[in-house]
Amino acid sequence: MFSDQYPALDSFIQECAQIRRYANREEFLDWYYGVAKHLLAAKLPEPNVINLLRKHPIQVEFIKKYCNSLTPEGLAKRMLEKPTVCDSVRPKVRVTKKMIAAFRKELEQEYRKKLGSDDRPIVEEFIQYYSYGVSDDYIADCLRSRQSPADVVYWETY
Repeated sequence: MFSDQYPALDSFIQECAQIRRYANREEFLDWYYGVAKHLLAAKLPEPNVINLLRKHPIQVEFIKKYCNSLTPEGLAKRMLEKPTVCDSVRPKVRVTKKMIAAFRKELEQEYRKKLGSDDRPIVEEFIQYYSYGVSDDYIADCLRSRQSPADVVYWETY
């Protein structure tokens, strides 16, 4: 179908079909070719369609189970929609080493509150590991996503 006009897109879809999880091959190909056809009809170039499908793989089995009314055209429209929250509404957070150090100290205090005042060594090791053993990138991601240390502790000890 696409092999004559869009050989790179066709080979990408065939590669995806080789590593599909639980979906039937025919259904898998129908969804991928259908979405690709609608994305190309929306005047997206072939490399952009491949990148979009690579970034957002189609969960065919999930759609089959839970989204009966969704069509390839509807999914292509969703992929082309812009996010509702734009970057100007939520400014980016510039994370510094000082912010990371302060976050680590608050994180340690939150763990101490959550785990109580046990003086057992295992609890102290846990607190030290999860406060100071995590990478700076993890804490920077938490700060950028505007999570508080209390939120992190809640989800880690949930």
